Parts: sequence; structure tokens; C-alpha cells
Amino acid sequence: MTTSTRATESTSTTKSETAKAADTAGDAVSTAMERAREVADTAAAKAGDLAERASKATADIERSMSNRSDARLRLITTASVAFAAGLFAGGAPRLFVLVALAPAGLAGAALLDRAEESAITPV
Repeated sequence: MTTSTRATESTSTTKSETAKAADTAGDAVSTAMERAREVADTAAAKAGDLAERASKATADIERSMSNRSDARLRLITTASVAFAAGLFAGGAPRLFVLVALAPAGLAGAALLDRAEESAITPV
């Protein structure tokens, strides 16, 4: 009978340890879920502010480019393309080359806008 009693105690001890481990794991999961919700809420709140700042920065850059002379815009475009070509020839990562081309795109777009505005439209 003592063997049977020990087996029963061993089984109940194993079950209680398993239950404790499951409770601990459940607590850890719920804590992680709560933290994930907090982070998501914070990110969502900051996303609107970030979008507003990006919009203002874009408008400032566009205004800055439109106030520059054609000669300066051509110089910015040429220098940017030359720098990007040098980076590309030197084996720089593509991301760096694209970032180096960004001013050329902005200045080129400003030049094209001016060309469209000054074009004579047939009647």
C-alpha cells in the first residue's frame, strides 16, 4: 500500500507542478500581450504626429526648391547625379546611391514644373 500511496503522491505533485508552470506561462503571456498593446497604442499615437511633420517638411523643401534660380537647380541636379554615380562606381550600397539621387529628383521636378508653367499653350 505504501507503494500505491507514493505513486499517488508523486502523480499529484507532478500535476500541481504542471499547473503552477501553466499558470506562470499564462501570466507571462498575458503580461506580454498587455505590453504589446501599450506599444501599439503609443506607436499609433506617434504615427499621426510623424505624418504631420513629414508633410510640413515636404512642403518646406518644395518651397525652398521653387525659390531657387534655374542655374542653382541645374547645379544641384548635376552635383547630385555626379555624387551618386561616384558612389555607384565605388561600390556603395544601393540605398546610399538612391539617397544621393534624392536632391537631383527634387531639383529636377522643380525645373520641370517651371518649364510647364512657362510653356505656351495653344489656343
